[in-house]
Amino acid sequence: MIRDLLDPPDKTKPNHRGRLNDIKLYDADRVAAVEVTVAFRGAQAKAEVRRGAANTRVAARRYELLVYVRNLKIDVPRVSKRELIRRACAWFNDSERVQAGADPARIDADKELLDRICVNYVRHALTQYDAACEVLRGKAGCDDAHLELKERVLDAIADHYLWLEVECFRQCCAAEQAALSMEFE
Repeated sequence: MIRDLLDPPDKTKPNHRGRLNDIKLYDADRVAAVEVTVAFRGAQAKAEVRRGAANTRVAARRYELLVYVRNLKIDVPRVSKRELIRRACAWFNDSERVQAGADPARIDADKELLDRICVNYVRHALTQYDAACEVLRGKAGCDDAHLELKERVLDAIADHYLWLEVECFRQCCAAEQAALSMEFE
């Protein structure tokens, strides 16, 4: 609309933010005069229609992503508690955190640590969680869909491993809290 109704600009000045184009400046009185024209009102109405159509398409894509997550079959393999703890410790110890200096996990570590790394191990290594996250990445509605996916996977883990139910609930609450705090930033 600016190009069609106001160009050429009244002045330009160099853009010091690294962009190639100069900043275009328009006289406020000239802008005000254009804003009361029929041409401006028509262009504004067309832009509003385009914006509404774009919002409708985005809403449809968000819905489709949530449907994808809700229809995703969450398979959680059963492993004995002892074997799960052993595998989770090995997985954690191979992680970048330990390589960066964190203490390695041991099978006789405190229950909170073992529960946390067991839930994380099951979620990342034994389910399709990471692959599903890749499908969601960068798409409209990915934040809501990712939260739904994480909650579904944590619920499935809690159903299969009752001894991890409290940790799954804690991680669900933490994920919801993080999502809420992002909304208010």
